[in-house]
Amino acid sequence: MSFLKTWVWAVVIACLLHAPAAADPWTLSNDDGSFTVGGQVPGGVYSDLLAANVLSAGDLYYRYNDLNYRWVSKENWTYSSVLNVDADVLSHARVALVFEGLDTAAEVFINGRGIGKSTNMFARYVFDVKNNLKASSDNSIDIWFESPLEYSKRQYDIQSADYVVPPKCLPAAYQGECHANHIRKMQSAFSWDWGPAFPNSGVWSR
Repeated sequence: MSFLKTWVWAVVIACLLHAPAAADPWTLSNDDGSFTVGGQVPGGVYSDLLAANVLSAGDLYYRYNDLNYRWVSKENWTYSSVLNVDADVLSHARVALVFEGLDTAAEVFINGRGIGKSTNMFARYVFDVKNNLKASSDNSIDIWFESPLEYSKRQYDIQSADYVVPPKCLPAAYQGECHANHIRKMQSAFSWDWGPAFPNSGVWSR
C-alpha cells in the first residue's frame, strides 16, 4: 500500500471518527446572518431551509416554488460545526480531512484558517489539517459555499474575454439559470427540459 493510502486510510479515518456527533450539530447561515438554521451533513441548503420552514410556501416542486425559492441560490451559505480531536489523532505524522462531495464552489476553514477549496462537485478532496487542529473538543469547522450563480457568472466573464462558449443561457421556456457550462456541477441543477432549477449548495457526501 502506498504512503498516501496509508495515511488516508489509517490516519484520516481516526480523525473522522471524531467528526461532529449529535452533541455537536451543524448550523447553516447566510453571509449577513439573516438566516441561521440547523444543518444536515450530508445534505443541502434547500432541504435544510425547507425543514426549518424558512421556505414556507411548501414543497420545492409545488406550483412555482422553483421560482419563489430562487433567491436561495443567489446567497452564499456556510455550514458550521465543531470537531472533537484528541491528542492521539495529532500524534500521527499527517492528519487529513476528506470530503467525498462538496457542492460546489467552497472554501473550508478549520479554527478560522483556510485549509482548502473546492470548485468541482464530482471531485474527492483531501486536505492536510494537522497544523490547524488542536487537542480539544471545540475545533471549529466552517464550510463556506459561494452562490453557484455568482460563481458561474464570474467564470463566464473570465472565459468570454477570449471567446464565448455557447450556450450562454438555456431556452427561456426552461425558466432556468445561465452559465451552467462554466461550473463543474450537476448541469440539471440550473434547469433542463424535464425539470426545474434548484442550484443547490452543500456537503452532498462525506
